[in-house]
Amino acid sequence: MSVSINLASVSRMVTPGLREEHRCMKTQTRRPAMTNADALMQESPSTGDGDALPIEAVLDEVRRFGSHALEPAVARHEHRLGPERLTALRTTSSEFGLLCPSADEASGLGLWEAVERNDGRRLSTAALRMLAQVNMGFAWQLHQFALSGHFERHVGFASTALNLVALQGRYGLARHALARYLTATAGPDDLIMLRDYFDTTTAPGVLLHAAEDWAGVWLPELDSASVLQWGLWPRERLVVETHRHSHGLDELCSFVVCRRGEAQAAHRTQLDIATSRRLLTTLLTLNAMGQLATGLGGLDHAHRLAADYAATRRQGGGVIARHAAVQLLLSRARQIQQLTSHSLEACCACAPDSAQTLAMLYQTRATLQPELCRATSDALQVFGGMGYMRDTGLEKILRDQNTLRVIHGTPIELQLAATALEEDTP
Repeated sequence: MSVSINLASVSRMVTPGLREEHRCMKTQTRRPAMTNADALMQESPSTGDGDALPIEAVLDEVRRFGSHALEPAVARHEHRLGPERLTALRTTSSEFGLLCPSADEASGLGLWEAVERNDGRRLSTAALRMLAQVNMGFAWQLHQFALSGHFERHVGFASTALNLVALQGRYGLARHALARYLTATAGPDDLIMLRDYFDTTTAPGVLLHAAEDWAGVWLPELDSASVLQWGLWPRERLVVETHRHSHGLDELCSFVVCRRGEAQAAHRTQLDIATSRRLLTTLLTLNAMGQLATGLGGLDHAHRLAADYAATRRQGGGVIARHAAVQLLLSRARQIQQLTSHSLEACCACAPDSAQTLAMLYQTRATLQPELCRATSDALQVFGGMGYMRDTGLEKILRDQNTLRVIHGTPIELQLAATALEEDTP
C-alpha cells in the first residue's frame, strides 16, 4: 500500500536557523563528555522553544505510516512479517524520510539524525515506540539501520547501502574491560581482554540480530595503538552463519559473523582515541534508548489488547474488567508503562556521549526490561488460557520482549558494566 507522506514537507516547519544548525552538525567538533551531575542533565544546545523540532507533526506522519502501511501487514498477529514485506515497508519508510539513506538527504527529522539535541533524541525514541506499538520486529530493525546511518554520518562515510554497526564483541559486554576503555581507565589486562573480545578472525564470531537483507557490517577492532576503530566488511567478505529466530522477534534472524580468510575491510575509520570513546559511548547510549523505546511500545500494544478484551469479555454476569484480579493485572502493566516512559524521558535529557548517561541507561535497562517482560505477561494473563494461543497476539509480543531483554547485555552484565562505568580507577 502506498502511503503519501513525506518528512521533507514537515521539515519546512523548522526555522531557517535550525536547518543551518543541522548542516553545521555534520562538521562541528563535538564537545568533551560531561562528567558532573549538573552538566549531565544540561540540555543539548539550541533546544529553546524558538528552534524546537516539530515533534508532533513528525509523529503524525509516523502514525499515519503505522496505521496505513504497517498495521495492515501485521493484522494477523500469529503470522510473521516476511522478508519481502519487511523490505517493502522499510523502503516506504525511507521514501518519506524516517530512515535516511544518505547523509546528503538527512533532514534532521529521521531516526537518530539529530542526536545532539534533546528534542532530537525524544523524537527518535517516540517514533520507535509508536512503530513498536504495531510490530516490535519492524521497529527494532529500523532502529539498527538508522543507528548505522548515524555512525556513517559521524565518520564521514557516504553510503546508501543497508549496513549494520556491531557494538559488541564475541561475548557479553567484556565484563569491566569495555566500560574502562570508555572511561579512559583501562589497564593492560583490560586491553588484552578487549583484543580477544573484538577478534573476529576466529570462532565464535560476533552475534547480530537483524533483518535478512543487510549488505555489510562495521566491525570494531583495536588498532596497534589500542584505539578502537571500525572496519566495513561487505557481506561477501564474511563467513556468515544464519539462524532462524529461536524465541522472539520472528521478523529477524540471528547471524554469527567472522572475517573470511585473508579478506580485507572495504573501509576503515581513522579515529583518535577521544573521538573513538565518545562515538562508542554515544552508539551504546542510543542503542539502549532504542531498546527501551521498542520494549515500551510492545507493552503499549499488549496493554491495549488486554484492556480491549477485558472490556468486552463477559464472565459471571459482567465484563471481566470489573474483576479485581483483572484490574490488578492491568494496573501493574500500566505502572511499568509509566515508569519506563518517565525513565526514558529523563535519559533523553542527558548528554549521549557521557559515560554517566550510559551507566544510568544500563541500570535502567537492567531494572526495567525484565519488568517489561513481566508486565507483558500480566497482560497475557488477562486472556486466561487463550492468551497462550498465537492468534491473540499477546504470545508473540511476550516472546519479542523476552528476546529484546537479553540483546546487548543481560541484566547482570548491564549491572556490572554500569558499575565499571562509574569507577574512577582501573
